[in-house]
Amino acid sequence: MRKQRALVLTMLMAVLLPGAMVRASVYAHYNFDADYTDDSGNARDGALVDVGTLSNSGITTTAGEYVFGGGALNLSTDRDYVSLASESFTSGSAYTIAFWAKKNPTTAGDGVDWDMVIGDRNNSNDFIAPNSSGDYVRWRGTSGAQIDAPYPGGSSFDDQQWHYYAVTATTGNTWTVYIDGAVANSATVSTGFTYNTIGAAYTAAAGFDFYGQIDEVWVFDQTLTAAQVAGLGSSNLAPLTLTAHDGSGASSFTTSLNWSDGAAPSASHDYYTAGFDLRTPSSSADLVFAGNSLTIDAGGRFIMKGVSSPTYTINDLRLNGGGIYNGYGGNITITGNVTALAGTTSTFDTQEAGRTITIDGPISGTGNIVKAANGTLVYSGVNTYTGDTTVNTGSLSLTAASEMRFLIEDAGVSNSITGSGAIDLDGLLRLDISQLTVDTGVWNLVDVTTLTETWGSNFGLAFVGGLAFNDLGSGLYGVSNWTFDQSTGNLTLVPMPAALPAGCVLLLLAGLRRRR
Repeated sequence: MRKQRALVLTMLMAVLLPGAMVRASVYAHYNFDADYTDDSGNARDGALVDVGTLSNSGITTTAGEYVFGGGALNLSTDRDYVSLASESFTSGSAYTIAFWAKKNPTTAGDGVDWDMVIGDRNNSNDFIAPNSSGDYVRWRGTSGAQIDAPYPGGSSFDDQQWHYYAVTATTGNTWTVYIDGAVANSATVSTGFTYNTIGAAYTAAAGFDFYGQIDEVWVFDQTLTAAQVAGLGSSNLAPLTLTAHDGSGASSFTTSLNWSDGAAPSASHDYYTAGFDLRTPSSSADLVFAGNSLTIDAGGRFIMKGVSSPTYTINDLRLNGGGIYNGYGGNITITGNVTALAGTTSTFDTQEAGRTITIDGPISGTGNIVKAANGTLVYSGVNTYTGDTTVNTGSLSLTAASEMRFLIEDAGVSNSITGSGAIDLDGLLRLDISQLTVDTGVWNLVDVTTLTETWGSNFGLAFVGGLAFNDLGSGLYGVSNWTFDQSTGNLTLVPMPAALPAGCVLLLLAGLRRRR
């Protein structure tokens, strides 16, 4: 009887919660590694329609003609395509369509205007397609509403390189087009969309079919965030999210508790807190997050409840505007790569004096970091992030083996360390002057007017590429026509003087020795 009840309960859950049986929010996925099947578990399989010359389209496994896995869809010039059962999203539905596409080197026999990637072959609406001139991508919906998105940074569809595309629709009828992970355009219009083909759309008579390769077509029945779009493009792993806060005494860090697929984290997925709190267990054990990556989104927190001095290993920790909290009282270490995502500000909160959070791995990216509450945030890795660092309370410690990166630009522009807390700088400030075009300027790297600063015996500065500043004494460091002054926190560049007579050089050197 118990077994029968368990079976009935399992069947009922499968009916009521079908998403629990497959990857959450993945509507369809065509990897094109070997065939045209949907590997999401939703059985939305496709079939190749091979017209004209037979067998000149299909799955290619040639190196360079696919992005992930071992194959991609290769389409010839005679209007072959993959046929799908018709699927529709109404205006105001949340959905995302993402794919990789690459145009073939020749356009002989190709459609005149468009290379259709996905859409409806029965009308002139409902398509996503790069323009064959290579200038932009167009997304047109069921109502005829459309959005054109230009290629970023001088790239184009006509460069015959792989490009990554994602289009998202929100419940508020906002369409957003991403190209190579960056927002290319966004508009609020009617967002209904129907598709029944990959590699063709518009009317069949128009001949606007795709000529080239298409790989990893994803369809989600949710609006992916910018971070999720970028993550999908880099890992080709479906994003999974928290669906509720981890309450006091509960943890999803190593369990299935609140993850959207109902399974414990694994290397086959990227994980996002999605505005909820993720907690670790209250123990002294060192723990490893088993997912491919973990993103701490805005509105959510990663609350570390470790007792004593545990280490949490996270292969790829992405800071997307959320908070990192020492929530118990121990001295906690995070090891692994950390990325401060662009356009975000993330907070480290040690809550009480005496608590520490040590970031043992390197921090990269361009996002901002804020140190809040008492306690100490310790950097012990070679960091390359170039966002601003604000120490509001407590302290930030840069150890002797650690670095912080500063991007030096024209007009005195750079990232900086500011705030009203304390800093202990015993490591290296690494200067990136690759964007600099002027020969004079002043940059405030450390706001000594509001911070309480300590300069360690190992403190120094160096340029990216290795050239180091000399310790000139009295808090001054210099190399060539660059100087840094600890008393002001300023980096200064003066024009290189014209060649001086040998006697003048000797007098200058003598003056410098007297000053020291």
